[in-house]
Amino acid sequence: MTATATAARAAAGAASLAAVRTAPATAADPPPAGWRSVTFGGERFDVPGAWPTLDTTTDPTACVRFDRHAVYLGAEGGRALCPTDAFGVVGAVQVIRATTPPAGLVATTVGGQAAEVAPDPGVSRRSVAWFPGTGVEATVTWGRDPATAEAVLASFRAVAPAGSAGATGSAGATGSAGTAAGARAAGRVAATPAVGSRVAAGSQAAGRPPAAVRPAVGRAVATVLGFDACGAPSTSTMAAWLRSSPYRAVGVYLGGANAACGGEGLSPSWVTTETAAGWDLIPIYVGLQAPCADQSGLAPIQPANAAAEGAAAAQDAASEAAANAMAPGSPIYFDMEAWNTANATCSAAVVNFIESWTTTLHDLGYWSGIYGSADSGIAQDIAPLYGQAGAPDDLWFAQWDGSTSLTSPYFPSTDWPGDSRLKQYSGNVTQTYGGATVNIDQDSITGAVVGLGQPVVVSMSSVAGAPQSQLIITGAHFATASTTVSFGGVLSPQVTVSSSGSLVATVPPTVPGPTEVTVTTGGGGTSATNAASAYTVRADVAAAADARSGGYWSVTAAGNVVNVNAPWFGSKAGAALPAGIVGMAADPATGGYWLVSADGNVYNFDAPWFGSPFGRAPHGSVVGMAADPATGGYWVVTGTGHVYQYHTPWLESPFGHLPSGASVVGMAADPATGGYWVVTSAGNVVNYRAPWFGSPFGHLPSGASVVGMAADPSGPGYWLATDTGAVDAYGASSLGGLTTPPATPVVAITPTATGYQLLTAGGATPTFAAPAGSTPAG
Repeated sequence: MTATATAARAAAGAASLAAVRTAPATAADPPPAGWRSVTFGGERFDVPGAWPTLDTTTDPTACVRFDRHAVYLGAEGGRALCPTDAFGVVGAVQVIRATTPPAGLVATTVGGQAAEVAPDPGVSRRSVAWFPGTGVEATVTWGRDPATAEAVLASFRAVAPAGSAGATGSAGATGSAGTAAGARAAGRVAATPAVGSRVAAGSQAAGRPPAAVRPAVGRAVATVLGFDACGAPSTSTMAAWLRSSPYRAVGVYLGGANAACGGEGLSPSWVTTETAAGWDLIPIYVGLQAPCADQSGLAPIQPANAAAEGAAAAQDAASEAAANAMAPGSPIYFDMEAWNTANATCSAAVVNFIESWTTTLHDLGYWSGIYGSADSGIAQDIAPLYGQAGAPDDLWFAQWDGSTSLTSPYFPSTDWPGDSRLKQYSGNVTQTYGGATVNIDQDSITGAVVGLGQPVVVSMSSVAGAPQSQLIITGAHFATASTTVSFGGVLSPQVTVSSSGSLVATVPPTVPGPTEVTVTTGGGGTSATNAASAYTVRADVAAAADARSGGYWSVTAAGNVVNVNAPWFGSKAGAALPAGIVGMAADPATGGYWLVSADGNVYNFDAPWFGSPFGRAPHGSVVGMAADPATGGYWVVTGTGHVYQYHTPWLESPFGHLPSGASVVGMAADPATGGYWVVTSAGNVVNYRAPWFGSPFGHLPSGASVVGMAADPSGPGYWLATDTGAVDAYGASSLGGLTTPPATPVVAITPTATGYQLLTAGGATPTFAAPAGSTPAG
């Protein structure tokens, strides 16, 4: 059969499919010879006997694809295993449950029952019918054999009373509730000729169209990594991949005469949900292919009618985009597979088709893109269009070299420069993120997408931290310029954007307690608050162990006391403190605790108050305190080494004798002798009526500083901790420390019954204990 005859037959078939009106049928009508009957949800229909039946309700991995003869019962499941190389359309059927019909159907009768059908499916080569009596939606596809599709659609008849729940027969099953198409909102794009209408030869003059005016709505541009799969992944998969994968864009199929993927999962709600979550979308339309396409069996462009067919494809694609909540201003990429560029007539047909596609999309308010193999048609025939009327706005080329670079030897750097290139750099890869597995092609993108552009916070490197600490924020739509991060309305003093999906922000010094983190960009607005954006500026500065309960307390500079497995006796949170809290000590006699501020004020909670150096002009700021287990009193120490005693003996201090550049950071009482040690940030330990076991003074790693010390309660000796989490033991058991620096610096070390624990400014408390049965060092 000649190409003209084939086209005529397809057109006639499409016309008859558009208004299927058959005589009333009964359930007893036998199928034609070589055919068989299938029952689903109260509908019975006939299909060729060789077409297999796949029940998606019993096989959640079944992929709905229209490039092979099959009957699909039910909507595609969220775990469908679909290949990325599915392409082309043949005769197939899918039936699903649908509470509402797709937009744009017209009323008719099929098999004696009320139905709504697509008015003219000639462009997409798939006819959709919805039966209100049974709530079944049927999609019937065809490639070059519309007569078979017509016979399948005409064979539908109800086998259950109208309005009943529907019956299930030998080959049928109850489909999944709802459908992507059934959930689409009305509002298809109106254009002339009508969307989805059959294209008549000569309806538009062949050749290049006149210069087109670009859409008035601006383009959304993303610079991200992306992927494309056969169908739109489930929202749970998208959420898992947003949290765990490097991708921030996803290709989705709108349809087309050669779209093998069923479009499962795509709906207005899916689009709204995923763009709000931070995903950018790349809409793909797989229409008629080059008459000399490398792959056989595809529905081809008719060279004499290429411009009209390109316009019709654009109208259908824009209609599908609008029906799926992709408004004008969105890009739509035409998937044109490889063709024989030595065939001049074929190449001219492709060029005319694409130019008309672009012009028509522009007229409808959409941006035009094209996808194809870099060296199999796109470079030879489409690249020369750049800068001319009818050239696509964005180029998406496949070059599987594994590199995310958007440069290519097939295209000059001046063609589609800047923000109008996409590259498919790898394909047919199966990857798993967050427990969800998808077969994908991988893309590098600096081009037009569908997206809100509003920044989104997906996760943060920690849920709490100290002022001046660094927080890694992952999400989407972070601009490399004009981006700010707010902690409860207080701006971060420094923000570094590493990509559109990742940035590092410094926690500001003045934000106390729980807050919300938001990201603001110059053009995208401010991120919405969500569960992932909650953050607490803890600013923990000190801790004390509770010997009675085995728990501990920690305190922030603002005086907020947190109790962990220990009783809570109060705090100074919310009080207007003259100076921030810097130290804490537990009272071994009462079980309570004291807090001390930088200006020397001691606050007591279920512990006696013996005085403080507040108002006595202490020599330097106070940095800590220690309780005396023998007397029940306490000592207070300043950064310059002055020790003040309260209900305790004074045993001297290093005031005036500190090494150059060193300052005191803490002290600890020796439970054995009643003396104490004082330690400096440089690691110098000074002993007073307590044995000296050594120190790391002069031997600290570069950049590290000591932040505190703890006495070994089970024997002589002490431990020193650095801000990086390293711990040195002197006369005490060596129990180790952190091997890598924590997200926020270590600020204190406290003893436990079997060892010690560290406290970070962000509230983390890693613990180190002696092995069971071990003997403490003596």
